[in-house]
Amino acid sequence: MNMINVLILWIFPILFILALAIGLVVFLVVRKNEQKKREEFLRAAQRRAQEKELEKMKIDDL
Repeated sequence: MNMINVLILWIFPILFILALAIGLVVFLVVRKNEQKKREEFLRAAQRRAQEKELEKMKIDDL
């Protein structure tokens, strides 16, 4: 009975907290990577829009 009490009172809560901590770290890493990808996409879209605008201006100048 004593061994079961040790498992229930110490090991399971420690494993649960460890799993929560690992999950939080994974969540934060994935979120940071997604934000980086989103920023790169927005910069690329903005660059394409500027290039299109410059192309329009060149056509208008002709």
